[in-house]
Amino acid sequence: MQVQAAPCAAPAVYVELQKRAAMEPAVALACAATLAKPAARTHLERTAFLNLASRDPKAAKAFADLAAAAPWAGDVGLDAAIAIGDVRLVLAAARAQPHVALRDVVGLKLYAFGKQALDAAIEQAPGEAVAVASGSSPTAETLRAQLGGSSLGLLVGRGDIDLPTKQRMAWVRETLTAQEVRQDRLYLARLAELGFQGELRRAAEEVLADGKVPAGWSSADLFRLAVAGRAKVDRALYAKLFAAIGKPDAAWPGLREYTADAAVHGLAAKLPPTLLAHTMRGIDDVEQMILAGEIIDGAPAAALPEMAKALHEGGSAFQGLLGAHLAGRMPKGAEWAREYQRYLRAPASFQVPRRSVQRYHFYDDDDGWMSFRAFQATYRGDKRWRWVERDGVVTLTAQSKLRRIEIYANKPDAGRVTMPAKPDVIVHRGHEYHLYRTLRELDPNARLIYLGACRGAQYVETVLANANSAQMFATKGNGTVKVNDPLLKALNEQLLAAPAALNWTQFWGAQQRRFTGVSDFKDYIPPHKNTTAILLRAYYAYLAE
Repeated sequence: MQVQAAPCAAPAVYVELQKRAAMEPAVALACAATLAKPAARTHLERTAFLNLASRDPKAAKAFADLAAAAPWAGDVGLDAAIAIGDVRLVLAAARAQPHVALRDVVGLKLYAFGKQALDAAIEQAPGEAVAVASGSSPTAETLRAQLGGSSLGLLVGRGDIDLPTKQRMAWVRETLTAQEVRQDRLYLARLAELGFQGELRRAAEEVLADGKVPAGWSSADLFRLAVAGRAKVDRALYAKLFAAIGKPDAAWPGLREYTADAAVHGLAAKLPPTLLAHTMRGIDDVEQMILAGEIIDGAPAAALPEMAKALHEGGSAFQGLLGAHLAGRMPKGAEWAREYQRYLRAPASFQVPRRSVQRYHFYDDDDGWMSFRAFQATYRGDKRWRWVERDGVVTLTAQSKLRRIEIYANKPDAGRVTMPAKPDVIVHRGHEYHLYRTLRELDPNARLIYLGACRGAQYVETVLANANSAQMFATKGNGTVKVNDPLLKALNEQLLAAPAALNWTQFWGAQQRRFTGVSDFKDYIPPHKNTTAILLRAYYAYLAE
């Protein structure tokens, strides 16, 4: 069926509009309202607007009202929102990515809405604002001027308080003395009360870094700490925290997030089956479906029948897809979900192109340089690989009788990389907070994506919303150079040798044997076991039908 911009075909065809979302996003946006399924409409609007915003901000401005009212408004990103010139989108982006706004303070000050955007970012991440403003760069100087004589500005100038304590005081708005702030229980409890979830997460990581669970906390407070501090908590410490919480109340907010983390850390079997079943109810969006998928993967077999019953009672497409996923572990008892089974397709192999063009992204901080040096050390001594470095750009090539691999990587302090062709493989190397920059350059035709950042699995939805057919490696915990570089090189060696397709089961089995002594390897998820990606592809297939 031909889809026209105006008037639109009625009923519009989702799969056609998805194609238009990539090639002609303005047309897709104009026709999105004719889609019958609300979920399809919302997904199409987000994909099309983000594509249009990055390519033609002037055209995107016509749809700014739609985007500004959407829950995904902050996903537009600061650069695109500024180019569109809509203050609502700029503020949403500054709140969603305060770390970006705070480091772009010099540029933001040039705009009429710059002060508003910076104030929004500072309010969202006051501790990070203090950290940035405490430096000696032009960015720090400009941010200090922005803070002026405010309580945060005065805090930056205090020479009698160390930076970590300044940040903690910033998070609680100086309502505590420096001595009180040093008492972890007091300042974290106060943070939780004030609702600074992003900063609470960072503070939680600081407190948990010493390997101790705060003494004297109530189960509810510990639960809140566990939910807010999801990132970078190692398995041993999480087990201590889990034991201290005991049995959470089913009414506590964040229960599904907590249970998913318990499942990831191998502790779901210690939760009552009734509680696990409770997390299968009320699933009405993609994010909740992803969390529920993690819970299903880690749940004990004895809890599966009760969980399947809860999913069946829900009746939504999200719960139907989860039921089909659960049926992979419990063939009998989830027959009702059989109609959704056809949407679930785990990739068994990767079809290897004769010429593989790969883009590696590195970023200019300590972690980025460490990653780059490890990448360099992995390849420079291997005569099969040719390393050429020019103007901050590395070109790394190897060739077999079957195919050629070309890797293009920037040194962490270099600018953009000019690619000879669209990359079929994209690799992110660096902290989680740099991922938005890698994903901004994501090509819809990418076939294999490697997110080596800590908790990269959280970004699978963002990746697949833009590159629906991509296969993915991701991490559900910590990413480390001990795994990233040898794993990526092993992958490329296999791509060079594979006749036509790389079998994931065989490849991953070999890597599991290789990394037996590396505890963090358990956090790495290959394409054929990536539940998040499998469920998302199933959901997109359901929408397209």
